[in-house]
Amino acid sequence: MSFAQPAKENTLMLKLVEELKERLPAYNYTQSFDANGYPTLLMSQSLPAVSQQNNAFIVFLPVPTPFVDSINTPQGVWTPLICNVVEEALTGSPTISCVAQSISAQINQCVINQGCINNWYLSAAGTLPSEAAILPANLQTSSVVDAYLPLSGQ
Repeated sequence: MSFAQPAKENTLMLKLVEELKERLPAYNYTQSFDANGYPTLLMSQSLPAVSQQNNAFIVFLPVPTPFVDSINTPQGVWTPLICNVVEEALTGSPTISCVAQSISAQINQCVINQGCINNWYLSAAGTLPSEAAILPANLQTSSVVDAYLPLSGQ
């Protein structure tokens, strides 16, 4: 039996949304939860979100662990979280984001500030960024920015 307690993920998502709102106040921020209870964010240039605009989907997840604790529940994970960011690919260029570099840089800086393992994905052109695009084939880059100071910022 699993009891997901994504308190750490929720706290980081709230912190991330506040940072993004400070940097990009004209954007729309739609917060939700995925099927496992982890916080998600769709940042969009317009409401409702429209394809081929400056949109990003962000979700915080724990690092998977196969271990259980003494009462046979999933072991608490104290390592840095994983932050998956999905942007949409530019029409005709499946490896280039349609998000403007100045906006993407702001998003990436806010995500990096959270001290997580960061994965950047591209959804297909014409498809809004979503959790469905978090697939190994769509992974563009991954970074561990907290390698020398684990758990800093968390």
